[in-house]
Amino acid sequence: MKKLVLVVLALFFINCSNSEDISELNNQSTIDVYVAGQKNGNATYWKNNTEITLDNGGFSTSTANKIIVHNNNVYVFGSSGSTYILWENGSLTNLNEEFQEPSYELDYITDMIIDSNDVYFIGYLKSLTNPTIYDLVYWKNGIKTVILSNCIYRHQQSSIKVIDDNIYVFQKTIIIKKVFL
Repeated sequence: MKKLVLVVLALFFINCSNSEDISELNNQSTIDVYVAGQKNGNATYWKNNTEITLDNGGFSTSTANKIIVHNNNVYVFGSSGSTYILWENGSLTNLNEEFQEPSYELDYITDMIIDSNDVYFIGYLKSLTNPTIYDLVYWKNGIKTVILSNCIYRHQQSSIKVIDDNIYVFQKTIIIKKVFL
């Protein structure tokens, strides 16, 4: 019993003797927590439990699928049905209109990332002359690069990563490793 009391007292003095540890905890910077989603049919995100409802832009419903905070800017990627939307600091951009081409329409955007100050999207354009043909593309700051053309199907789980200025595209069934500079 004496040993137990001595151990408890020793732990008490060890834990309470260093007031620097307590002051270090109080001086740590806070971390903001962001969560993207939907509330009452509106794309919404929460910053530290504070709800921010995004402008629907006239769409009946919208959802926020991904949120990235970079250089104090808040980028929210989402959709309204088959229309893809980017909100940058609350300002809405209709990506279907942004990426529309004369012979192709935006069919699907599967991912978005930010690297340095560059905004990347990856997705599929559908041929208007042959709606069973797709091109897998990515956009860097709105400039399109075709990765695969004349695909007869699309992978809805494609993603994109940038590592050391190399762009990597991943798909559910295959991996395409190609460096685009």
